[in-house]
Amino acid sequence: MLVLVRYQGYLSYMIGPDDPQQPQFQMSVSGEEALGVYANLVVISHTDTEVIMDFAIGLPGIEQPVVRSRIVMAPAQAKRFEAALSENLGIYESQFGKIADPGQTDDSSE
Repeated sequence: MLVLVRYQGYLSYMIGPDDPQQPQFQMSVSGEEALGVYANLVVISHTDTEVIMDFAIGLPGIEQPVVRSRIVMAPAQAKRFEAALSENLGIYESQFGKIADPGQTDDSSE
């Protein structure tokens, strides 16, 4: 479970199991980090001990995308990230509708 909480100007993320008996982890985001970094491209690579995600911006007229942020995780943590992202995208789609993937064709219109 991943929950975003806004409290006294801070953004707090609470990550933990659905079982209220289990301890929850909480962190706060302030300053520059609270603004976030925009990316429209991610390149993912890995070694046997790390998963590396380079978030970048690709813009027309620029030959090479510019990496804005690099995130390095242990594979087990990346697996948890994958599950949390999938869960949150499911919640998003239940609230706002299915996210269109421009890379896939819709065969149901034929």
